[in-house]
Amino acid sequence: MRKKLKAAIDYLGKQYIIKTIDREECVYRDLHNGFDIEVSGICSRRKSAICVCVWDMRQSLGTIVERVCDITTLIELEVILDALYEKYRRGNNNSHISRH
Repeated sequence: MRKKLKAAIDYLGKQYIIKTIDREECVYRDLHNGFDIEVSGICSRRKSAICVCVWDMRQSLGTIVERVCDITTLIELEVILDALYEKYRRGNNNSHISRH
């Protein structure tokens, strides 16, 4: 299982780390502006289990502000993560690319 996470980190780049969230090892990126990106489901046996959540951590309890699910490949994941990074890197969360 951890091999899949390591392969995803190697593919996505050093800005992503493996972090345990709710007892699941996830791919994680802190945008250093109050927003975090969490990728779960990489180790799932289900083909379309990968889900990305953008968290607004600027208040005491974090809130999911955007979720993109049913991701099937690392290429698709990379495109989505790049778009979310561009959208949230300055703390902007006005438009949505959500896919539930």
